[in-house]
Amino acid sequence: MNRHGPAKYKNRYGDEFTFLLNEDGDLIMEGNFEHFRFGYSNIYDVAYREYIKDTNSDISLDEFKKLAHQYNDDTNTWELDGKYRKLVVTSDEYNMIDPSGGPYITLGMEAKLFHPDTEGKLIGKIVMLEEGVKLVLIEKGKGEQRELLKQMMEDDERDGIYET
Repeated sequence: MNRHGPAKYKNRYGDEFTFLLNEDGDLIMEGNFEHFRFGYSNIYDVAYREYIKDTNSDISLDEFKKLAHQYNDDTNTWELDGKYRKLVVTSDEYNMIDPSGGPYITLGMEAKLFHPDTEGKLIGKIVMLEEGVKLVLIEKGKGEQRELLKQMMEDDERDGIYET
């Protein structure tokens, strides 16, 4: 399975990242994570249900999604109460990681971009480890897993930028 051994990636700042295929068929990414960005998927449905229950509002989920990101420059406050905003952005599911200088990695990307022995696999989950990142791989085009990934990507506010 790991015919090529660890794969190396050198970013624009000269930092080197190693991608090793583990016994579970997932990639372990190691390198310099001193400066990096990460992102979570927004979880609108939980916050929306709470908002409707508390306010008896009849706004749609799409209207709620817009409201969740509206900031009032005049009052320097979010239009949506803090309780609901916290529910929107609270998640333990990473959807992207971006070490300074690269590589940018997000759900749905082709794993072969990082290791040649992962042909036909996609990044299905990102897990932070003590000494790196675990990229859980899923089969490209597999029914149930593909639908789960598609749903995760649809829940992301950057809807539609991924291809599976």
